[in-house]
Amino acid sequence: MSDESNTARRLRRHLDRRRLFVGAVVALGIVATVGTPLIANAGDVPARLRALQGADASVPASAVTESSSEGAATDDDAPAGTVEVHVAPVLGATLDPASPTVLQVEIRNGTAETVGAGVVHLSRSASPLLTSPAALESWLSPDRGGAQLAALGEASSPVLLAGTSATVSFPLPADFLGDAAGAPVAGIAAEVVSADDGTPIAEGQAAFALSTATGGGPRLSLIAAITVPSRPRGSSTGSRSRR
Repeated sequence: MSDESNTARRLRRHLDRRRLFVGAVVALGIVATVGTPLIANAGDVPARLRALQGADASVPASAVTESSSEGAATDDDAPAGTVEVHVAPVLGATLDPASPTVLQVEIRNGTAETVGAGVVHLSRSASPLLTSPAALESWLSPDRGGAQLAALGEASSPVLLAGTSATVSFPLPADFLGDAAGAPVAGIAAEVVSADDGTPIAEGQAAFALSTATGGGPRLSLIAAITVPSRPRGSSTGSRSRR
């Protein structure tokens, strides 16, 4: 009787350990595929991507209204001699192709000069080209790998005194990603030019995971990401030295 009891206890312990192991594997799988929503601002390159299933959607985008604010630069502001551009959603770290969203473009003046009023041009990748690690790295390179852009809108930016920053907001409709809505990653680019003569001031691009994707076609799930040093131009900050 005692032997049977001991055997039963050993079996129970074995099953409990097995349940714990399986539960841990499942939890790790969920974290690996879902727990890293933001892909990158330029300069961050994905280390490993896994092909799943996904799709292409359809067209157009939208008008833009502008809302800007100016304030003192922060500790992680633009390095001396550069103007930096950062792009990010107002809420969350991913883009939802099925819902309206607001993207913010932050302009940081790290120079010792005043940067005049400008015009911010916001764009996205014209097609769902971000379907591989190489394509993503190309998008985050200084010239975006020559990728074609689709305009999302433009808005004015204020005069920036030395060491200050401003944020310009772009409310966008649910279909703003157009053809790129079926890809797992969306590329967003912003360029600031002079309001007086159109001279480029600074530019930057970023890549964001989509919270949903529909249809059929190549789709990627981020497994892990690494951060590499940003490049001096077209980097994660899109910095450009003032001349």
